Amino acid sequence: MFCPSWHRWLILGVLVLIMAAVTKNHVASWNDASRMAVVESIVERGTLIIDRSSFVGTGDKVFFRGHFYSDKPPMLSVIGAAMYWFLHQCGISLSGSAGKGYYWITLLTIGLGWLLCVCCFYLALSLVQIKEKYRILLTLSLGLGTIFFPWSTVFNNHSIAASLLFVGFYFLLQARFSGGGKHRLFFSGLFFSLAGVIDVPSALFYAGFIIYIVFEKSLRKDISYFCLPLLVTALPAVVLNFLITGDFIPAEIHRQAWIYPGSPWIWGAGLSGFELNRGSFLAEYSFNALIGSRGFFLYDPLFLLSGYCLWVEIYCKKRFYKEAIVVGAVSIVIMLYYLLTTSNYGGWSYGVRWLVSLIPITAFFLYNFFERMKSFKRIVFSVFLLISVAVSSVGLINPWARCAGGEGPIMNNLQDFFILSSVK
Repeated sequence: MFCPSWHRWLILGVLVLIMAAVTKNHVASWNDASRMAVVESIVERGTLIIDRSSFVGTGDKVFFRGHFYSDKPPMLSVIGAAMYWFLHQCGISLSGSAGKGYYWITLLTIGLGWLLCVCCFYLALSLVQIKEKYRILLTLSLGLGTIFFPWSTVFNNHSIAASLLFVGFYFLLQARFSGGGKHRLFFSGLFFSLAGVIDVPSALFYAGFIIYIVFEKSLRKDISYFCLPLLVTALPAVVLNFLITGDFIPAEIHRQAWIYPGSPWIWGAGLSGFELNRGSFLAEYSFNALIGSRGFFLYDPLFLLSGYCLWVEIYCKKRFYKEAIVVGAVSIVIMLYYLLTTSNYGGWSYGVRWLVSLIPITAFFLYNFFERMKSFKRIVFSVFLLISVAVSSVGLINPWARCAGGEGPIMNNLQDFFILSSVK
């Protein structure tokens, strides 16, 4: 079925209005407070030091040479600072609970990235042989029916990395299947590498697709264009990290930097990345992180279908099986990394937020489910989608969901929603 262009513009306009309506207007966690502290400090004081920030009370900070810094990779905050500089000129401040400042910074970075990803996802599906109505359905399923949606309403690195990874993937597909083009490889490298400096494990996708390009004859001769964007992504990130730590090791990996008077991490409790999980704890943690009470598959059921369709792509050696091999291999490595090196499921978090970056790039392979659509497959997808939409909608209440009191994030979000509703 052909979809008139005005229908597509109408859908786009509705998506813009939805994101504008659901984007949060306040800091709700140590995580985004830490990033906002850097945004505020860069614009208002011209420094990465957050000592005088109104958000310095966050627990997500490290101590170097007598000053506090955010423990987060700084590139996302630098991008946010560029947005905040303009807002600050217009009289919008990031003081107190942030309000308009937090809202507009989040909408113009995370929300805009979500919209760009959704648009590129729809365009990428033009490369496959499925009906127009299924292209639209898959696009809306990604944008509104996964936890990629609620996580795109707050200022965090995982959802913007997810957006950037898919945009980079889209340009790569265009470079290979639409007649090449040096500029397409350049933009692919730009978005992949930007995702990698914002969310460090996502850099594995950049590395994986460099290897892919080396072995792909049609792209190999232009590999330099894929690498060129590192000058404006990786190089500035390295310089910023050096200004914070005095070396080239990420701030959060410096164990001693977490030890300061009043530190909530004084005994190292809750810190990730310093030790490997083993034995029974690894087994229990992996179960809960994937399919148990905090299970990623529980919070994003469509990811299971995406994984199945990705396997079909590889097993049947379909048109995109080479790309599927890279996506599948890197996704497994990233999942194993978090299962082996973390211990708290992402803290107060709606689902395992670290894995949100994998959602759009794996969802592309869902097209396999729609190539020869039958009633049984339609029922299966509908069931998965309805559950996913329901779970995603609950996540909109608070992506930084409470995980205390013996209840999971879903129940805690629902409880908070009904309590607030009764108070109002």
